[in-house]
Amino acid sequence: MKKGPTVYVAVIEHGNGNNVYVAESPKVLEEEIYAFVADWWETEYPDKAMPEDKADAIAEYFEDHHSEYLTRIGETYISVADAPPRLSEQARLGLIEELNEKGEADGCADMTSMIRRALLVETEEEAEALREEYGLN
Repeated sequence: MKKGPTVYVAVIEHGNGNNVYVAESPKVLEEEIYAFVADWWETEYPDKAMPEDKADAIAEYFEDHHSEYLTRIGETYISVADAPPRLSEQARLGLIEELNEKGEADGCADMTSMIRRALLVETEEEAEALREEYGLN
């Protein structure tokens, strides 16, 4: 696994489940949380004015609420699997051409199957295995 981009995470737990917010900056995360608070303020606090300051509104909403909770996980990163590089279209076309030449030279009766398999190849590793299978190496 490789370390991917840094993200900022918060979870709001409420009676209907959880809302998970993932953002590229603390400011964007704050905007997402504030949008939730603004959407629900009148329903939850009909007799109370919402503070104008976003941070104050968020703090007050969750301090006074006894069945909704905000957890800020803060800065973290996304793990990215070490996937093999994808085969480029140019490389795929080259593989198809190689298989086509091989099939024509050998009088292969099942060239359609060879080409179909080449179209499904996704990585250079798979392309090499197919070349080996058909004796192109």
